[in-house]
Amino acid sequence: MNEVCNALKDAFLNTEVEKNKIYSQSQINFYVKSSIKSCFDIFMTEYPNIEVIKLKEPTKFLAHSIQLTPLKKGLEKFFN
Repeated sequence: MNEVCNALKDAFLNTEVEKNKIYSQSQINFYVKSSIKSCFDIFMTEYPNIEVIKLKEPTKFLAHSIQLTPLKKGLEKFFN
């Protein structure tokens, strides 16, 4: 899994493929931007031992996304 995670970091921007949650040593969930999903699928064929499944339909909801970190910090500063 570490090899794949490192390869993903090298191949994609963190705004395209973002680690969402680590459930175990054998399950990591990623947000994959729909515009690069086909590239991601092709990339993952290099790792046949890794099963890739789609958990849900694409969404615009980013509440847990790292992309919102500056906004969250700004809001915290504003309210404090």
